[in-house]
Amino acid sequence: MTYLLELGYRRGMKRLLLLLVVFVLAVSGEVLSPGWYADAPVVDSQSSDFKLVIEWVKAKAQVGEPQIVAEKFEMPYTTVRSSLAPHVLVFACGNGKSATVDAVRTYQWPEISVLDIQRACGWALVYPGKYSKPEPPPPPTVQPVKPVVLVGAVIPGTDWYGVVPGDDSPDGSVYKDERGAFIKVVRVTPFGKTTYWRLIKF
Repeated sequence: MTYLLELGYRRGMKRLLLLLVVFVLAVSGEVLSPGWYADAPVVDSQSSDFKLVIEWVKAKAQVGEPQIVAEKFEMPYTTVRSSLAPHVLVFACGNGKSATVDAVRTYQWPEISVLDIQRACGWALVYPGKYSKPEPPPPPTVQPVKPVVLVGAVIPGTDWYGVVPGDDSPDGSVYKDERGAFIKVVRVTPFGKTTYWRLIKF
């Protein structure tokens, strides 16, 4: 009788402790009961964020591409709502075993899923470090487009022609169009630099 009472007491305490943990996490905003994910971010298997997480998990756990299976996992608590809920990821270990992890929780806590995969595959547990989303590559440097027409309009009262924006051709450059041939003149004085095109007269 004493043994049965003690066994019942232990089971009751475990259930109470589990309920307490879930309650505390729910109140703190860490989890949402499967009801489902009212104001949480959305993720699906085609999103770039999800694919980045899976690539990280594959590299850290040294497994291949997972199968996405529509199957409810044992603890569907998460702060992410998703078309993947409830789905699981099944990874082949390569040693005849397979590892099954919840898809949404893998997106949210990939470090834990890596440990779960290692455990299911029978490997030594090695913490992979915290996942951080890779920084996007810097935008490509756009080279300024050089103008096709280098010589602008004639400067009133002179036989000089103006320089169009973007023209960085050096002194002595030659340019030809239907108006004739022009030579670039660059003069540097104590008051600054003067640039213009002069029509070559023969």
